[in-house]
Amino acid sequence: MRSAAPGSDLQLAWTRTFAGAARTPQHIAVVRGILDGTELLPGLAVDTELRWSLLWALVAVGAASDPEIDLELERDVTASGQRRAATARALLPTREAKAEAWQLATSETELPNAIVEAIIGGFYHPAQHALTEPFVQRYFDTIGEVWVQRSGEIARAIAGGLYPDAISDSAVAAADAFLADRSLPPALRRLVSEGRDDVQRALRARQRDASALPARG
Repeated sequence: MRSAAPGSDLQLAWTRTFAGAARTPQHIAVVRGILDGTELLPGLAVDTELRWSLLWALVAVGAASDPEIDLELERDVTASGQRRAATARALLPTREAKAEAWQLATSETELPNAIVEAIIGGFYHPAQHALTEPFVQRYFDTIGEVWVQRSGEIARAIAGGLYPDAISDSAVAAADAFLADRSLPPALRRLVSEGRDDVQRALRARQRDASALPARG
């Protein structure tokens, strides 16, 4: 990030990558500094879109919360700002925030599709698996009803976007139990089958990685 050509696309790409991967206090402080202007990267334009990306990174690890989201929304009073704020609130790393995001995405039928998709975009995060693990079975318990209640486009977005991110045999078993229902609509069956296949591929990759590690004495 710091060695890329100032103002280049590569510099921007590395900045986004760094922010998304920041976990340690030192790295989080750098992300905060880029956002508030105390960490200067020559040539980097910290525009509205990048500001939201940096804020999302901070929110996801608990380094920013509702007040910072509200302030950023005051800076970006646009439809895009509303969507980005919805993603940020779904990224908040609390049980309450995840429950609210789930309820909004799956039950609030008056929300614009764009807001629902923004909420879905913030629901899962690599640093939050423990928070979203309880939603594995909840997904399979409710997605059939959601599919019936929502229109085709947003139903597909919910079924695909909220598919559990848990990489485990139990998640595959839950999908198998759901897919055993032969009355499922074909489109829903396909989306769930694709999600199940993704989990199985991830499990096989983990197993292969583990087998490649040297044996410990």
